[in-house]
Amino acid sequence: MPNAFRSPRMVDNENSSLYVISESPDSGAVEYLQNGLNEISNANHHFQLPQSSRNLSYDYPDGVSFWDDQNDEKVDFELKSNFKKTDIFLFFSGQINLNNQFESLVFLLEENQTFELVRIITFLDARTLELGNPKLVHWINANVHFSDAICFFNRSNRNASFISNLIKQYDQLRYPLETYLIPNSSTKHCQSILNSTVKRISHAFDPVDLLEAEDTPLNDPYLKKLSNGTREKTIPQPFDF
Repeated sequence: MPNAFRSPRMVDNENSSLYVISESPDSGAVEYLQNGLNEISNANHHFQLPQSSRNLSYDYPDGVSFWDDQNDEKVDFELKSNFKKTDIFLFFSGQINLNNQFESLVFLLEENQTFELVRIITFLDARTLELGNPKLVHWINANVHFSDAICFFNRSNRNASFISNLIKQYDQLRYPLETYLIPNSSTKHCQSILNSTVKRISHAFDPVDLLEAEDTPLNDPYLKKLSNGTREKTIPQPFDF
C-alpha cells in the first residue's frame, strides 16, 4: 500500500539529511533549490551533482561537488561519511541507467547509517512533455513510483493539458504523491517540497521494521532482477545528450 508516514529526522545527532533529486535536463532544480534554501534555512547544505551536468560558465557557490557518472553499471555517488548535520542534495544523472542509480542508493543507505533519507523529488521541465516522446511517460512513471513529490517547471498553455492529465492519472491511482507547479523565477513552495512526510509508493527505502517480508528493497519492481539478469521493469532513457 502507499506510504504516508513521517520520516524520523534525527536532528539531535550527527546524521545528515539526504534529499535525492531526479530531474529532466534544464529543469531548473539547482538554481531553484539554491535560492529557496538561502531564503528558508540557515542549516548547512551540500549539493552533490553528476559530473555530466557541470556547467563551467555557472558560478557554483560553496558546498557543491561532483560525482563521476561515466560508469553505467557501477554507480558511486562519492558521498563520504564526513558530512555531519548537513542537508545533502544528491542529484541523479540523466545520462545513465536510473534503475542502477536507485539500486545504488539502496546500498548507500544500507552501508552508511550517517545518511538519513528524507525525500526523493522529481523535477520536470514541462516543455519536454510537448515532444510526444513515449519513453518520457515511462521515465516519469518510474520516478513517481519512487518520489514523494514532483515539481513542474516552465508551465505554459502548450503543456498545461499534459501536466493536468498526469496529475489526474496519479490522483485516480490514489498516489499520495505531492505535485507542485513552480512559477518562473520563483522559490514558491520550496519549504513544502522539502517537508519530511514520506509520500512515495515504493517500499524500497522504508524503515526495516515497517516492511512486510515481501517488501525487501530489491523486490521493488524497478530493482528486482530476473533469472537472466535483466530488470523486471526497466526505466528507459528518454533524453538525448
